[in-house]
Amino acid sequence: CDNNKDRQWSPSFECDETAEWTVGEVIEQGDDQCTYTILIQTKYACQDQIESCSPAQTSNPLGLGYIFIMILFGGILIYCIIGYLVMGICVNREGGISDYKDNMPNKEFWCNLPALVLAGCLYSKEILFGVCSKSSNDESSAGEDKEDSLIDD
Repeated sequence: CDNNKDRQWSPSFECDETAEWTVGEVIEQGDDQCTYTILIQTKYACQDQIESCSPAQTSNPLGLGYIFIMILFGGILIYCIIGYLVMGICVNREGGISDYKDNMPNKEFWCNLPALVLAGCLYSKEILFGVCSKSSNDESSAGEDKEDSLIDD
């Protein structure tokens, strides 16, 4: 094959019910001999044979991620409905169930949550930048010490 050309190959599958897979004949094609056809005999090429790479997918169309998301959102919905009813019936008897503003379960927490998340992110950023700047300062001061020792000699 000429050095300037890429080698290419194409598989050709042939039905052989007795073989898992067997590499048969390799045929060079084209004028430059850089294209190859490889004959592969396998039982998976037979038309009456249906093979599946992952049998678990056929029995369960939903993945674990979808199931987790559905359980999570279902739990949040149940939390909101039951919490609203408990707040309206037991805690906020004056306003009752029709008092939308005061029946929110853990209202103070949910109102403060965005600010708490922001504070946590800013704190983590400061810690991360502090660690990174400390390690870069240590490396630069070590380099300065080496330079100073070279000058003193």
